[in-house]
Amino acid sequence: MTWWLLAAPVLGLCVAPLLDRLIRWLQGTVAPAEEAEGDDPIPYTARGRERRRLLLLVLLPALFLLVAWRFGESIRTPVMLLYTAWFVVIAAVDLEHRLIPNLSVLPAIPIAALTSFAWDISLAGMALGAACEFGLFLASYLVLPRILGKQAVAEGDLKLAIPLGMIQGFPRVFVGLFAMSVLSALVSVVLLVSRRRGMRDYIPFAPFMVGGAAVALFLSSQ
Repeated sequence: MTWWLLAAPVLGLCVAPLLDRLIRWLQGTVAPAEEAEGDDPIPYTARGRERRRLLLLVLLPALFLLVAWRFGESIRTPVMLLYTAWFVVIAAVDLEHRLIPNLSVLPAIPIAALTSFAWDISLAGMALGAACEFGLFLASYLVLPRILGKQAVAEGDLKLAIPLGMIQGFPRVFVGLFAMSVLSALVSVVLLVSRRRGMRDYIPFAPFMVGGAAVALFLSSQ
């Protein structure tokens, strides 16, 4: 336990610059999404890139330390560290570029299958977890435009739902979906009250998806 608590933040400091380069590379593999009406594009400035780099240097060691504290010397620690790094990349790219590149999602599917043993997730559990999360987002993708008059769920969210559902497994995926809903509702209310976003403005959803999955895995006792 002590060894991991000391090593995890150092590892986070070493990995942060690599993730920063990976984020920049992934952003270069896709074209910017078309902006919704009334939604201002995010400027890609040198100042913004520097702010992201500094944030990663602070955030990643803190998250790695939290993982080490929670899971100790179990096999779940290195697996969760891998997941955490992936979650950060997914969230950063979606926040800054408003897209989820295939290259950040598709490799996660075999990785999710290979690391499922850490949470004792069976093949059926992985399949059911992926089906539940994908099914929810597919229904939202088809139904919400009729209700809201705009597309609230992107195709990238549908793809991301598959490895996230596999990672969480069944029935743990429902904890992640509930946590995701709570996180998205709280942040949306704050953005609306502060007038940083309007009712029709686009809000990236991938950070809430990976946040909900992280909560589900972090709270898991089995």
